[in-house]
Amino acid sequence: MLPRNRWTVPVLEALFWLPPSLLPFAVRWLTGQYTHRAEPFVALFVPLLLIYLLARTGRFQPALRAILLVFLVVGGVFALGLALAGMGAAQPDLVLAALDTNPGESGEFLRRFYTAGDYALVAVLMVLPVASFITQWRLKAFWQPKPRAAVPLAVLLVLQIALVGNLRTLLSGERRLSGIGNELIGQIYPASWYPPLRPWIELVQAARLRAQMATASGSFTDLTPGVRVLEPAVSPRTYVVVVTESVGRSHLGLYGYPRDTTPRLSALARNGELTVFTDAITSQAQTAVALFESLTWTSPSQPNPRGVIDLFTAAGFETTWISNQPGMGMFDSVASLLTRGATHRVFLKHPTVVPPDDLALFKAPERAINERFRANFDDRVLPELAKVLEDPVRDKLIVIHLMGSHSLYRARYPASEEVFTTTTRPELTAAENQVINEYDNSVRFGDMVIGAVIDQVRGLGGESLVVALSDHGQEVYDFRDFAGHTNAVLSPWMLEIPLVAWLSPDYRAHHRDFAAMVTAAASRPYIHRNFAASLTDLGRIGYMDLATSASIFSKDFVASPRIAAGRDYATFMRDWAPDAAHASGMALLPPKR
Repeated sequence: MLPRNRWTVPVLEALFWLPPSLLPFAVRWLTGQYTHRAEPFVALFVPLLLIYLLARTGRFQPALRAILLVFLVVGGVFALGLALAGMGAAQPDLVLAALDTNPGESGEFLRRFYTAGDYALVAVLMVLPVASFITQWRLKAFWQPKPRAAVPLAVLLVLQIALVGNLRTLLSGERRLSGIGNELIGQIYPASWYPPLRPWIELVQAARLRAQMATASGSFTDLTPGVRVLEPAVSPRTYVVVVTESVGRSHLGLYGYPRDTTPRLSALARNGELTVFTDAITSQAQTAVALFESLTWTSPSQPNPRGVIDLFTAAGFETTWISNQPGMGMFDSVASLLTRGATHRVFLKHPTVVPPDDLALFKAPERAINERFRANFDDRVLPELAKVLEDPVRDKLIVIHLMGSHSLYRARYPASEEVFTTTTRPELTAAENQVINEYDNSVRFGDMVIGAVIDQVRGLGGESLVVALSDHGQEVYDFRDFAGHTNAVLSPWMLEIPLVAWLSPDYRAHHRDFAAMVTAAASRPYIHRNFAASLTDLGRIGYMDLATSASIFSKDFVASPRIAAGRDYATFMRDWAPDAAHASGMALLPPKR
């Protein structure tokens, strides 16, 4: 029986539809993040359209609404979560990162980005639609628009298309680019900007990418006939690749940062043992996609992505993947998918709290949160590396994946390595300066780990090398109120990464001309996407039509446009300026106080 109050149905409908639709948009708008002009119109029109369509389903409406409620709430919560973290609207890389995460990383992300007020807002989004639906279902108080309501809906649709997309452009069939990441907004109606729907649309794109990743590795036998030796080795080869996480070169002393965050690598560079590449960028500001693009390759004979680890396995190398990052997320992680062809895989377990005998750490209240999650430091890979190096006979490729400076920076180094504690940016708050200190401490600890890796490989002798690079960079309050990384709000700090190479004396002696070329290539423009070609070249092996022109080390190297996160990097940097236009709409840092 319908209630007599004429406002009951409109109010319940508003509580059902508007929180998932408007809250994510409102948070981004109020915090100065990018918002598309279509969003408020789409957020109002789509519910009206769905109400009209549901009214035509008769007795099935409650069941259909219940299903729709799940999609609305889940999509709205995801969209709101990104907005509260300052990461803009949903993108495929962000959805893929969510699929690739694990409970430990999720906990760190929540602690890093969200406050009690944020959780309260998420609760509002979840509770109001559910409570509204239950009330409507019990009272049978669903809005029943008349069939003639289709006329004003059609008029609203036409007006929105004209307002949103420039009707003349749409009618001409042209597509125009707009928004973060150059999304195509040339569809007749930009339904992708409906906040609860957008995550589901991007989930489809993320699933397609994961399907590519799943088929990129794990079968190397068909590669073996195409492998060729460029320069035969004289002694067993040991090649080590260190992939660190979220380390941008702007915070490395090795690249001119005022703080001495890289004492080990800087000393090696001064001694002439380390080649430092000065113009390296990532192809993506998200780990999953960056790993995929750096660890796979394509060629005319292999048009589908194939894993570079498979290529070395096919060349007769014992290949080992050592990861201080978990091997499993909601599904197989990207790292797990891409390394199935490795001879050995080691995913180190992640303790979530300190051991019981370390509970004394909790006695200092100011350190309780800091220390509780400091339980999985990157130096744990060193004993695992030593085990792999014990057999000096067989050629080896060892890829080490570090936690680096990922997410909760304070969780990446032990308290004994807390070197930086002072205020370096007076215009920032004490909390923001503390985040910078924690990030710099994590970078310095990572420098120690990479230096120790080089020491172990040096002690082995023979034809050996160590290449170290980051999956992507990191922005840490560099010009706006943001610390993190995402393609959605891209900046140079997220793209510019360190890349260094250490070559053993035996390697330099046996490949003298090539080693000289590696040193001479230090200023060449590099992008993650060319890592597979560069690594096989550095390993002095090749594969059929895998182009050496893409290798930064090759005499045949040809500089080509570097497309990073959908942008031409040269154009991006030419037009870049640290102002509001390049803040992707996010709030700029306040003036110096």
